[in-house]
Amino acid sequence: MSIKNAISNLTTSISRSTGMLGLKVQAHSPELLIAGGVVTLIGGVVVACMASRKVDDVIDEHCKAVGEIHDQEAEENEAIDSEDNTSEGAEAKKSVQKDLTYTYFRTGLKFVKLYAPAVCLIGLSLTCFLSSNNILQKRNVALSSAFTALSQEFSDYRERVAARIGETAEKEIHYNLESETVDVKTKDENGKTVTEKQTTYSALSNAPGSMYARYFNKQTSIYYKRNHMYNEDFLKCSYENLNNLLKARGYLFLNEVYQELGMPIVDYGQMAGWIYDPDSRIRPSHSDTDLLDLRIQEVIEPFNPLDPDAKRENIWMIDPNVEGNILGYINKRVAA
Repeated sequence: MSIKNAISNLTTSISRSTGMLGLKVQAHSPELLIAGGVVTLIGGVVVACMASRKVDDVIDEHCKAVGEIHDQEAEENEAIDSEDNTSEGAEAKKSVQKDLTYTYFRTGLKFVKLYAPAVCLIGLSLTCFLSSNNILQKRNVALSSAFTALSQEFSDYRERVAARIGETAEKEIHYNLESETVDVKTKDENGKTVTEKQTTYSALSNAPGSMYARYFNKQTSIYYKRNHMYNEDFLKCSYENLNNLLKARGYLFLNEVYQELGMPIVDYGQMAGWIYDPDSRIRPSHSDTDLLDLRIQEVIEPFNPLDPDAKRENIWMIDPNVEGNILGYINKRVAA
């Protein structure tokens, strides 16, 4: 390898290492600014405390200088009074006032010199804190926008798939379900037995495939009971309570829905949710049908290979009709 190539490779390596270091610093800039703010704040407090130890000396020196000026003024006044010279008395007062002004200015300058380093350090600390907060706000806005874009893109993708293969097939794939058409015997108005075909859905796993969907069973909810009617009534009451809260408060987060149903919360549940704002200029007004919909679906619990003879009970699946990132909506509304 020639010297020229070796130098070129070394330069490239140094450039790449510097670039990666700069990227790491940029990625951790909020934490670094917070750390720098804390250090400079502590330094500013320490410097201010050290400066305070010299305040007494400055004040004593100031008082001594002012006292000397007043003593000199008294002596000059006595001499002027004995000679009864009015013009010299006026000049003496101007001189005394000038000396006092200079003394106070000099003392103020000493205080500035004492506390200027502390003020600069504390000001730098506040700058670090504000800069860190500004960076985090920009990143939150970017993440919020990305989340909104991904949600919309996925919704459009589902519509295209449903149009291509059919809504039923898309639903089975999306929720990881298996459908089965069975004959169900019912009685009509005349009391005659009628056989109708009915579609039932069986869960293929312990978790639905949808991002927001959850099974309501003993594994997922602390409020689940082994009582079909109780669980059904509980879901209906929760649905009404959540919609009343949405209309009364104007917004609802996904995590609040999960908490109401006794389910674990998720990170994106702090942004995803619903907005009820009939007077909005950003979006169409709501009607009573445009609120939260849990989209409750009764399904058969998944097959358990460890207990193949166990009876498979009917459970519920919810898939809240999340509107998207409501924090992003708030930002748009404020901007408007």
